[in-house]
Amino acid sequence: MPTKQLLPAARSWGTRFDSLPPSSPPASPSLRNGPLRDAQHSDDENASLDASDKRKDEKMPHDASVFVGSLPTNIDQVELARLLSSHLSEHAQVKNVKVVRDSKGGVCAFVQCEDAAAATSLINTLHSTEPKPFLGRHLRYEPARAFRTLLISYRSPVQFIPNAENSPAEYGRGKHVELDLPYAMRLWKPRNSRYLAILYNAEAVDAEAQASVNHVDSHIEHAMHLQPVKCDDETIRIICSHFGELESFKTWKPEENSGMYFVAQH
Repeated sequence: MPTKQLLPAARSWGTRFDSLPPSSPPASPSLRNGPLRDAQHSDDENASLDASDKRKDEKMPHDASVFVGSLPTNIDQVELARLLSSHLSEHAQVKNVKVVRDSKGGVCAFVQCEDAAAATSLINTLHSTEPKPFLGRHLRYEPARAFRTLLISYRSPVQFIPNAENSPAEYGRGKHVELDLPYAMRLWKPRNSRYLAILYNAEAVDAEAQASVNHVDSHIEHAMHLQPVKCDDETIRIICSHFGELESFKTWKPEENSGMYFVAQH
């Protein structure tokens, strides 16, 4: 039985993405005015939710989706998804519709198709025919993009040290002191965790040594250990690539006397 690792517990920051409840299909014409309409609606919704649970872990390729913009922001997500599904029901390429609302209240949707060819066909059809208003709006349809671009800058860590003799009226006076850079860093994914953990300096060195003693496979643990830690383009590239394959990585200096930036695209 392997020795239990005494590593610090990872902090869980949650996820930015919540599963969206799907919209229920419209009731059949024979039941629209009948006494069983509410019961039928509930059964359809439950069946739709069960199907969603089975599919929630399936990942659709990004090129099989169509981005939809210019949606109204004052409608509930479930209702908006239902209305948009009905609006696009004449297009056979449409398989599912997901509505996403960000923290600032913005709303967009992703229309999932069978494959990339179907998504391209849907966009071409929507762009080549006369626009059909959706709740009085002309919607914007674009290919869904999966690339994530990060603009990375660096500066030495500093700490503000207030003056010891400051009076209440002089609150906020002091100086910034540049701190020493870490000499070691370890990134890894603890067992049964969805998120990476990070340690610096002595804690990073001890954790790496403990993993070596216990013969922990770095690929299984998804671990990366840097010692020494250098703040150069190669080190930044290694750290970025640890979070996924890089499409491109380059330096960028917008002005002659400005600082250096790194642009990483996943």
